Parts: sequence; structure tokens; C-alpha cells
Amino acid sequence: MIRRPKADETEEDLLKYQEEFLAQKTESAVKLVKKGDKRKASGDESDVSPVKRDVVTLGGLPSGLPSDDVPVKKSKFKSQRTGQKVESQQTGQKMPGVGRERIHIDVDGNEDMEEAMDRQDGHITSVLSDIIERDIKNTPVYLPRTMTQGFPSVFHRGNIKDSKPVTEKKTPSLFAQHFSTSSPASFGVIGERQPMTVCTGFRDLKKTSQPESTDEAMEIEETETSEISSKIDVDHPKLITGSGLGGTGYDSCHGDSGAQEAERIHEENLSKLSALSKEEILTEQEKLKSMLDPKLIEFIKSRKHGASSKPAVDLEKAGTEGTTSSNVSVKEEEKVEGELPKHDVNLPINPEKDWVHMNVVEEEKLEWMQEVPKPKPEEKNIGVQARFDLQGRVIGRLVDVPMREGLHHHGDDPEAPGYTLEELFHLSRSSALNQRVISLQTLAKIISNYRLDDIGGSLDTPLISKLLEAGLVFILRWSLDDTSDVGIAASIEGLKALLVQPSDEECLDKVFSWFRGYEMHPLCPIQYDSEDDSEKKDPKDQHETELLEQDIVKGLLKMNFLERLRYILEVCRPAPNVVMNIFAILTRIARHSVESCHEIMKCPRLLTSIFSTFLPTTWKPTNKPLVEGIYGYPAHHAMKLVRVLCMAGRNMAAILLSKYNLMSAIVRYISQDPEDMQLHPGEAFLLSIESFHTWKICLSYGLVSDFVRELYPVLMQYVQLFPRMSVLHRPTSEDKGLKAVYDLHMVRCAAILGVLEMSVHVAAMATDLQSKQSMRSEESERTPSFAVPSIDWSHVAGFMSPIELCFQRWMTEITTTDEPLSDYALTLTSSCLNFIASFYTKVSQQPSYSAIEVLQHIEKFVDSNIAPFMKSSNFYSYVINLRTYSSYKTDESEKSPKTGCPPLPDLHCHPIDDKQHPCIQHNSPYGFMSAFMRLVCTWAKMHKGVAAKFAAIIESSYVITYLEKTLQSPRTIGETLDKHFSRFEHIVLYYIVKLYQQVAQQTESCHQYSKMYHSIALLLFTSVHPGDEHIAHDLMSTVLFNTDYMVEGRIGDPEAVELAELLKVSDQEKPKPRHQSLHGYEPNKGVLLRDSYNNLPSIRACYMTSFNDMMAAVTNSRNKFMVTPYEIESHLLTEFTGSLVPMDWTFLPLLQLFNQASKAELMGASMENLPQQYVMGITNTLRMIFMLETWRPDTINHIPMAAKITRLMCVFLTGNDMFLEDTVHYYLSALLRIYTQPHYLDKLDFHVPIPGVASFYDLFVVFLTQYGAVSFGDPVFGGFVLLPLQQRYSGEFKKAVWLEHQEIIRSIGLPVQECVVPVERFLIPQESNLETIHRYLTALASGLVKQIWSPILYLVAVHHVNGFIFDTKMNKTEQLMKSQFRMLKQVMDMKDKEVQQHLLLYKSINNDSSTGFDLYTEMPAGRQQILLSLQQNQ
Repeated sequence: MIRRPKADETEEDLLKYQEEFLAQKTESAVKLVKKGDKRKASGDESDVSPVKRDVVTLGGLPSGLPSDDVPVKKSKFKSQRTGQKVESQQTGQKMPGVGRERIHIDVDGNEDMEEAMDRQDGHITSVLSDIIERDIKNTPVYLPRTMTQGFPSVFHRGNIKDSKPVTEKKTPSLFAQHFSTSSPASFGVIGERQPMTVCTGFRDLKKTSQPESTDEAMEIEETETSEISSKIDVDHPKLITGSGLGGTGYDSCHGDSGAQEAERIHEENLSKLSALSKEEILTEQEKLKSMLDPKLIEFIKSRKHGASSKPAVDLEKAGTEGTTSSNVSVKEEEKVEGELPKHDVNLPINPEKDWVHMNVVEEEKLEWMQEVPKPKPEEKNIGVQARFDLQGRVIGRLVDVPMREGLHHHGDDPEAPGYTLEELFHLSRSSALNQRVISLQTLAKIISNYRLDDIGGSLDTPLISKLLEAGLVFILRWSLDDTSDVGIAASIEGLKALLVQPSDEECLDKVFSWFRGYEMHPLCPIQYDSEDDSEKKDPKDQHETELLEQDIVKGLLKMNFLERLRYILEVCRPAPNVVMNIFAILTRIARHSVESCHEIMKCPRLLTSIFSTFLPTTWKPTNKPLVEGIYGYPAHHAMKLVRVLCMAGRNMAAILLSKYNLMSAIVRYISQDPEDMQLHPGEAFLLSIESFHTWKICLSYGLVSDFVRELYPVLMQYVQLFPRMSVLHRPTSEDKGLKAVYDLHMVRCAAILGVLEMSVHVAAMATDLQSKQSMRSEESERTPSFAVPSIDWSHVAGFMSPIELCFQRWMTEITTTDEPLSDYALTLTSSCLNFIASFYTKVSQQPSYSAIEVLQHIEKFVDSNIAPFMKSSNFYSYVINLRTYSSYKTDESEKSPKTGCPPLPDLHCHPIDDKQHPCIQHNSPYGFMSAFMRLVCTWAKMHKGVAAKFAAIIESSYVITYLEKTLQSPRTIGETLDKHFSRFEHIVLYYIVKLYQQVAQQTESCHQYSKMYHSIALLLFTSVHPGDEHIAHDLMSTVLFNTDYMVEGRIGDPEAVELAELLKVSDQEKPKPRHQSLHGYEPNKGVLLRDSYNNLPSIRACYMTSFNDMMAAVTNSRNKFMVTPYEIESHLLTEFTGSLVPMDWTFLPLLQLFNQASKAELMGASMENLPQQYVMGITNTLRMIFMLETWRPDTINHIPMAAKITRLMCVFLTGNDMFLEDTVHYYLSALLRIYTQPHYLDKLDFHVPIPGVASFYDLFVVFLTQYGAVSFGDPVFGGFVLLPLQQRYSGEFKKAVWLEHQEIIRSIGLPVQECVVPVERFLIPQESNLETIHRYLTALASGLVKQIWSPILYLVAVHHVNGFIFDTKMNKTEQLMKSQFRMLKQVMDMKDKEVQQHLLLYKSINNDSSTGFDLYTEMPAGRQQILLSLQQNQ
């Protein structure tokens, strides 16, 4: 039996059910029968012309039309009229309405045609001639009543219980019941109506024609029909009561009422029935049953048994039955309807008599008011769908939740509390507004709790990714088009929870005042380069579904999302919390990319509405927070959105300043103290802070610098108040609001210092731009045109004096106290240090620069403030915390979980401090230390005399410990945006390395740490992010290849390294042999190190050339790092793709040269003699790799060994004889000896994914082809070929050599004693693959491999074949035994007796032997037994 389809089944499931039903060939539950037109007789159908119809054929049904033999059902009305017509013809009387029938004239008879026409005339005149006027002479006429009021009194429901029983069998309406209980007095009527008797005949006739009571009528009816009742069990009419039938025409004049008409019909029926036999009655009965509806038949039967015309209300199966007696009075029926039903169901509430619609017991609804059964326990080890409460947390199935919580519902699992995601999605599309709102709010809370890691349970799959796959974005977008405010608010809440990661903006605001803290990576998905660019689609051509799978923000922008938000803000004007959520969403969209900011800028009337409504320059005074009223008042959320838009680019900032008059709003908000802005204090401070931040961004582009001059008195007034502030003391009051205002005041001061710092950079460019303007007259087309700023150095030099006082006071407070500073105090101090560092960086470029005066100031500050601070406990605390809050630390158990998804990346910030990124946690020193190290490096660079005083930092044990721990930390290469905040630690490490470079030139004692600082520089070089290209370029230019950092080349003799390694070799071990080159023996390790050290400048040039494609990014990064206004186009960095430099950067020139050579070969160039630059590039790269593997092995240990080997294999593939160059060959041989050491070989794995290599097997096949073509048996080349043939690797590599490239076996003539790879690695464990062993035996038998030309491969083949045929330990199956005896037979049948002897008498390997292995003098007994068994089987 086929079950009913469920709601979640698709159309494909329905078609599948249809096919199953047709295959079963069973009858359907519903049978369709086409009935003929009952208005047409069978004889008349021939006159009707056929009608063309569209015929639809279905599988399993006949294609032809049904036959015409189907009996046509005749109309009862037509039959009745035909009978009346015949009767009228027989009696000669004209029946009403018969004249309209077709006239039949007997032409053949003697009937007069005129008389026939008159008799059967149906014209309107004939009909009107039969109309008889009603006699109204006996109808009473009433006089109008006297009224005492104009309108009737109002009814009250409470009067119902006093109402009289209603005579109608159908319960009347409430109004009818009220009306029946009302007296004429309630309508203002005085007295009863007095009839005026005109004719009493009608009354007498009526009185005599109607019985006085119902009982009398019943008795009369029984008397008149007693004879018929004896035959037929019918005593009175059951169906027709005559109610509603009034006398008309002629009958009414004679007083014929409806009851009498019904009685007459009943008598006529009885007379007809009495004339029929029993068989005829049954026949007619069957005809009626076939023609009538079965429900109508049941109704007639129920009336026959005494039921009322309305079916009795079935209160319960065991409830009260309806009255069945036919002679029950009307009063008894009314009593039954008026009383409450008697039942056995225990109702939760006992209904009273006058309650409306409480006389029906609905058992299905009562079931939902019973106690909920206990949920079924879920099966172990089987996951179930997560259920959530209305607060968005996971709730267990077995949790006892009260019913009043509303968590039990009509779902698939009603006994389990909570809602599944599927049920919430279903409710979100409900037609009921409350259900939609609750579902959207619950979904928003679920997402928020999941992002906060507070969902109350564990989920097997990422929640947000699953929600996006289910179409959450479409549901939220559709809900945003709701017409109700609560629906819009719920949708906005869900979108905010989905798009905005909690605490992301708070963390970005925290680091905004740090050095380069206002720069930000775009929060957009990583776009990887596709192999086939033709497959890429333009986002404009993509559908919303495709875009949402790649990028949520782009998908929303394509769905007119911004236009809808503008309409909501402009027209709907929702609640303040909804407006703030909208600003959070718009800010997140602006963080996405420059393109998203452009979409916001060009959205019609969006920014106009924001500026006019939420950034006004005048407003009514208020002290209420924004959550109580936001329209018409300035909101810092709106200013923050404008600031993020300004960060996207110079052009957008210029548009906002010119078109929307942004600077007028900023001046209005910063020219007053927050206490005097007539706003809520918290909002006033936040608005002022955001205004200063926005001004700082505009100044970084060189815009609106003239306002610095115009607002100079205001800014100077603020700066002069700074020295009065203390970074130690906070209000002692317990009022949290007062403490919060104090913290906001410090943040505001830091924002002001940021504006002043940026003003210094703008003023410093005035002289440079003036010189460019003078040059423009000569080279106008090549020199870009920039407007000279409105301020120069004289406008900002006055800020230095009060800020120096702040610096002295705050540094003194930090030095003299052991109390740690708050995060706000550290931010304020770091802003002060950054201003001073920027001032001294630019002062040397000014015409008014006085070197002596400036250097004296530097000495004064170092001696009085910096030196004491470096000895203070707070300095040691900050250095120790560098390790505590380092992003390189090993313990990452407290790291916040990743709750984002690829289409919607975020910074993974968390409100709980311990789950934040370490660099931005509470008490993190990186903001302060970056500013401090920047200032120290600036002074050390300007004043060489004070550089030696900073040796205490370089040689500090705390700093050394921090650097050592950083080097020991494992390298984690990540591509998620949570690594963004690591750049502040990179800045600190960069300045530490640069400070060492300055100090090492003045102090010899620092040279002992040069190795460690060089290792830190190498680590930092592979850690910097996109956007920090300047740091990477500066490290490569000044540190990585600097001989001052390679102390091993200066302090000790590099040739001594070889001797030191030989001394470490034990007596049992022997040094690895050296390969003989074409020109003699290769140089030792010390000679190669000396050569590499002496060629460091050439090595540097080689690597600098390989990074030439980054020069444009380096220039852009340098402008941002050095803060060069007019050269900065945007503060959005490039997309975050992990580390800027690949982890195997030292091998990068090899790959580039290989690619260039491959392209040249494809273009037809000869590979015989490559240009000398190829040889120098490869040689210098191998030199650098060799030095790092020898002197800095820890810095490149994170590179997989397989990646190192594949990069070196590219050297053999570059040209035909590149590897034969002496220097290249020397370094390849030296590196091969390093990589074949046991601890390196243990790490070598060719089965793991290798960066840049799609398949190592394909590369190995190409490598074998190259070896067979150009190797000439080179031992170094052969050593690289042998590496994948070790026994621990897959057999496909052995198959490639022994089967697909057998010709190279003879070329691998490396002796066993000279093999750099331990021979045991080719022999252990014993080969178990029968196919490989058979290849070995075939090669030995055919002479493909011989000991004289392939000693190593010959040893491998003999060892494994011998081990298989004489193995007695393995569990032998019948197949293995057959293979073993078959191979042994092949060995016994060999013609080469020497190979046969080696296979039969092989004992073990022996490196001292000429053959590489030992033989038994005579065959062991076990082997003889195996041979004897073979002979017996034969």
C-alpha cells in the first residue's frame, strides 16, 4: 500500500509513487465517472454537432472516448413537467407553467388547431391572464405605535441567561436571543398594537382550518391516514413541514396555508404509494437511491427515526444521544439544546450555561491540554537534531521544561521541548506575524550565542555554514520587506547577528590609536587564482545564489539590500535599537572592500538621510541615551560609518567632505567639551572621539589641513590641559559611570594626539611639495600635481612643548610606580610616544632644523626619562608580557573558536578577554612597546652617541628570553583574518632587530647575540602580512644578507666546521664518502661555507631580483609606514592571504629560473648553453640554502623535507647540463649529504601534499626521463633518483624504475660504499608485494640488472627475492606457497649460475665487501629442506 506523501518530499518522490502505483495495477480509491447531460434525451443527442476538444492521454488509461451506450440520467423536473402535461391533456385543465412547454399538435387527428394553440399557448399574455389578485380584505391593519425614544436601547450579553426558551430548532444568534427577550418598552413603544378588523371571515376560516395544538394535528393526521399506515409505516410527513410556505393567488383567498399544502402533498404521496406494488416501490426506491446523494439519504433516514433536522451534536462517543421520538414537543427539544452536555471527559474548566460555543467538546484539541508524554531517549552514538529554546541555547530532549515556557508545539516530535532549525525556518515563513517574529528573533539569538561560544552545547557541524546552505540569507532578506515594524526589527536583528561578529569593532577601536592601528585588511573572502580564467564570471552576471556561495556581502548588495535599508531609515523610522543595528550592518559592509564602500556612496539618498537625520549640527538639549531617542540627534554610530568610508580611499573622503559638508559636522562636535554638548555624557564622548578619528583619516590624505590652522586655539587649549592628567590615578568613587567617563576622557586625549601627529606629517610635506611644484614647470607631465598644504612646520612646532611635558610626567609616573597601567592609560602614553617619534622623524627634513639643539633634546630625554624607565619594574613587566601575550606562543588552548565561514570572514574577536587574540588582550603591552621601540630606534638613528645606552634593551635577559621562546615556537601558517592583530608583534620585533643593528655598530658586546637576532629577522621575514611589504623589503636589504649578522664567518674559520663534524663522528661510524666530480674531488664543507660567506652581496642581489615584482606594493607600503600624505590612496590593505613571503622563500629563485627556462624551451630556445645569469642565480640560491642549513637550520626546519627535495630536483630539470657546472654540482652534493642524514630522512615523506606540486609521482617520472637522457651516470643525480626508492615509500616509485624506465637501471652505477642513503633503508622491511618481487626476479634472470654496473639495485633485487623464496616466518597461504615454489623453480632453472648462487646463498649486507653482501659457504639446512620439498612436489 502506498503511503501518503509527506511535506518534505519533492516532485520526484511523487512521480516515483505514481510509477509504483501503475506497476501494481491496483484500482484507485477514487473512481471518476463521466455522467451524461441530464438535460438532454438520448434521442436528441444526434442533432448536436460534435465539438472539437483537446484530448490529453495519460499512461495506463485508454486513449479512446467512452462508448455512447451509457444511460443518460433524465431530469426529474422535466419528467415531472411531462407528467403534468399528460395529466392536463387528460383532464382538460391548464396547469400553471405548462404553457411554456413545446406545443404538440396532432395534425393527423381531428383536433382543431386553433383550440390546440389556445390550450397550449405559453405567451406572456396567457401567463398574465392567470394572475388573480390576493384578497386582503381580511388582513388586519395596524396603526403606528407611539414611541418615547429615538433609538432602541443597547443590548447587554448578561441578559441572555434570563432569556426565554427559543421555539426554533436551530439555535438563534445572540442578537436574536436578545431581541426575543426584549419587550416593546425597551424600544420606547407604549402599549400593544390594536388591529383594525376589516373582515373576520379569514380569521374564522383560519381558526377552523388549523388545529389548535400540535397534538391535535397529529391525531387528525393519524385518523386520516390510518388505512395507508396499515400498509406503509408512514403516519405523517417526515421531511416537509410546510414552514415558510405561504398562500398565494387563488389558494390564499381560500385560506390555504403552508401546513395544509404540506399535508396535501403528503396525502398525494400516500395515494400514489398505495397504488403501487411492493416490487414497484422497491424499484423506485433503488432508482432514487442511485440518483440521490448518500448523505441526503442518511439525512432522510435520520428524520424517519425521529432525529431533528439539524444533526445532533456528538459531544462524545459516550455522550448524550439525540431525541429519537417523533412526537417530542418543541419545549423538550429546546431544553435539550439549552442544557450543557453530559460527558465522561474531564474538562480542565467546567463550562457554565451562558458561555458561548462551550456546548461542543473537541477531543482533538483537548488532547493538547493533557500532560505531555516523556520524550523517547535518543540512541547512543547517534546524533539527533539540536533543539533550541527561545533564548537561542541548546536544550536537551530529556530536560523537564514547564509547559508555560512555550517550548512544546505541534511538530514532528511534540513531546520534546524546543525548536529545531528546520522548524524555525518553517515558522519564519508563517502567515502569522508573531510566529515570524519569534522565529527570526530565535535564529538571531542562536547565531549570536554561537559566535560567543555560549550556545549551551556542542554541535557536530559548523552552524553558520549550515544555516547559509539552508538559505538563511534569503529568509532574512524576504523578511526585511515586511510591512510591520516588529517584522522589520526582527529581520534586522537576524542580519546583524549573521554579518557582525561581536567585539570585532570594539577591538578595532581599541587599536586605532596604536601605530598603524587604523589600517585594516578588507573583510572579504580570499579569492584564489583559478587555473582557467575563462571560467570566471563577472559578479554582475552571476545569480544571487552563486554570489552568496562565494561572498555573502556581494550577494546582499545584488539583492537591493542598501536601497531597502535606506527606505527603512528614511520612511519607516524604526526604533533606536533597530537604527543602531542598521549602522552596525552598514559598517560591516563598508569593511568588506572598496567596492562595497562605493556601493554605499552611490546608493540614492542613503548618506543624505544619514547626514540630515543622524549627524545634525543643531539639536534639542537632552540627557537621554540614544536608545530612548536617536532621530534628530548626532549618533557616533553614524560618524563611525563615515570614518570607515573615509578609510576606503582618498576620493571617497573628498566626496564626503565636499558633497556632504562633513567637516562642518566634525567641527561642531569637537569644538566643545563633551560635557557642554547637551547630550548624554557617554554619547557626547564617543561622538567627539569618532569625530577626531575621522579628521585624522582625512588628514592622512592631506585633506582639510586648513582646519588645523583655523582650530589652532582649540587644539592648543586641549593640549595645554594634558599635563594636568595622570595615567595612574582613577576616580576613587564607586560610581561606575564616573570611571567610564574618565576612561573615555583618556581615549579622547589619545584621539586628539593622533590628529596632531597626522598634522605633523602633513606640515612636513609642505617643503617637499613646494619643491615639486617648482619642478613641475619643467616636467609638468611627469610630476603629479598636488596642492600645497595650508599648514607648514611653523603651525605644528608649537605643539611639541606641552606634549614634551606630558611625556616627561607620564614616563616618570610609569617609572616610579609598580602599579600596572590600565589599557586606556597605555593607549594615551603610546599616542604621546608616537607623536614625539613622528616629530623627530620629520624635523630633520625641515629647513629650520638645528642639529645641535635637537641632539641635545634627545640626550636630555634619554638620560632623564628613557634610561630610568629601562631599569624600572614596569619595563621588565612589559618585556615579560611580550612573551605572555605573544602570537607565537605554543599554548593556544584558550584561543577563541573559529565561528566564521569562508563566504563571511571575520576577525574572530570575543567579548571574553581570555579568548581574544593574545596581542589585544587586557594588559597586552604591544601598543605601548611598539611606540616605545619606534621612538628609541628613531633617536638611535639620529644620535649615534645615545645608541650605546640602549644596549640594555638588546642585552636584557628578559628580551633574550622572549626572543629565544619565539624561535622555539612552532610555525603556524594561517590564512584566517584572526592573524591580523599579529602585525603589532611584527612591528615590535622589527624595531628590536633594527635597534640591534644600530647598537651593534657602537657596542661589541652585542655581537654574541647576532645569531639570535639574525634568526629573529629570518622568522619575521616569513611572518609579515600583506601590507607590510616595506618591512620585508627592509629586512632583505639591510639584515638578512648582512655580514654583521653572520658572525660565524668572522669569528671562526669556516673550514673548522668540517673538522668539528669529523670529531663528532664515533669510532663505529664513518663519514659519508664524497662524490668525484668531473674535475677531481669536490671541496669540503668549510670551503663551501667560506665561498658562500664571501658572496653574500651577490646572493643579496639575486634574491632582491627575484622579488622585483613586489616593488609597487613595497612603495605603497613604505608610504603608509613612513606616513607620507598625498601618496596614500587608501588605508585598506590588500586581501589577507596569510604570510606575505612563502615559507620556502629561500628556494624561490630556483623555481623562477626553472619556469623561465621551461618557457624559453617552449619558445624553441636551446637548453644546451643557458645564459650565465641562470648559472649565477642557481649557484647563489644554493649557497644561501647551504649556509642556512649549516648555520641557521632552525629557521628553515618548518619547510617540509619533500618540498626541499622537489625544489632541488628542479635544478636538474633546468637545462640539460646545468647540474654539471662545478659550483652547482658541489652545492647539490653537499646538500644531498645534509638531507640524507638520519633525522632528515625520517622527516622525508613523499606522500604528503607538497606546496606547488600537484603530483610528486608525475614529477618523479619526468625526473627519471631527464636522468636517462642527460645524467651520464652522475652520482649526485643518481642519489636523488634513489631517494623515493626507499622501502618505506609506495611501490609506484619502484614500478616507475623497474618497469616503465628499465633503461636507467644500468646508469645507476653508484657503488654500495658510496651511497649517501643508508643501504638498510632499501632493504628493510622485507618486500611483500608479489608483483614487485617478480619484477626483481625477472630483471635478475634476464640480465637487466647486474652487480657490475648496478651494485645497489642488484643488492636490492637479490635481498628481496632471497627473503621471499626462503621465508619461513610469514603466514603462507596456498597462493603464496605456489608463488614461492614457482619463483624457486625459476631460480633453479637459471642459466647464470653466479646469480643463482647469490640468490641461494645470500646471507646479509656488508658494506666492506666488494659485492656489498656476504654469502653462505654452504646452503643452510632450512633452505635445503625447502629445495627438497620443491623436488618432491615436482
